[in-house]
Amino acid sequence: KQNRQQLLRNRRLQEDMRALSKSAIGMGQKVLSTERKLADVLKKQTSILNTQPEHPSYDQADSLIAMGASEDDLVNTCGFSRGEAELLLSLKRHGHAGSAHVH
Repeated sequence: KQNRQQLLRNRRLQEDMRALSKSAIGMGQKVLSTERKLADVLKKQTSILNTQPEHPSYDQADSLIAMGASEDDLVNTCGFSRGEAELLLSLKRHGHAGSAHVH
């Protein structure tokens, strides 16, 4: 009787070990999949950051505005959008000293 109980206990332990092994394998696969996805996201983020133009230079724009630069000058020289250039010129015209230092 004791032998039989021990055999049953061993079988249950073996079944538990198999279930744990399967779970560990499944979790490992999920971790690998998540790591791959993260690597892809990081690669895409780096690519996006590398293709974005640098921020326009507000200091340069301030100097150009002080020398009488036009909206077109700011767009072509500093890389501002037309709306940004218009805003900077408008702020400067309305007496906001240092307004181009918006950072």
